[in-house]
Amino acid sequence: MSLSLKKAFWIIKNFADEVGYTIEEIGDYSIQLHLEKFHGVDFEVVGNASGYIQCSQWDEHREEYNRAVYSIRNVTDVIRFCSILENSEKLRAKRIEE
Repeated sequence: MSLSLKKAFWIIKNFADEVGYTIEEIGDYSIQLHLEKFHGVDFEVVGNASGYIQCSQWDEHREEYNRAVYSIRNVTDVIRFCSILENSEKLRAKRIEE
């Protein structure tokens, strides 16, 4: 079963919104997920011509997104990435509170 980019992006965008990310739509299958452009918790999510999604993290020192660190190739990967989004937001919040 191949990954439906439309469904995958719908899940990622809705989940990211629920856990507090700001979503910037760049194109049909290209978004940026922001928590204040904070290193390691802001992501660029791009569907590619091969039918899967590449996710890159923001690098605050270079002020750009790094090479892709995650490849989302199936629904299980979508769920795993959503877990990364949720945990990244929670860990970030804990660092600020300390």
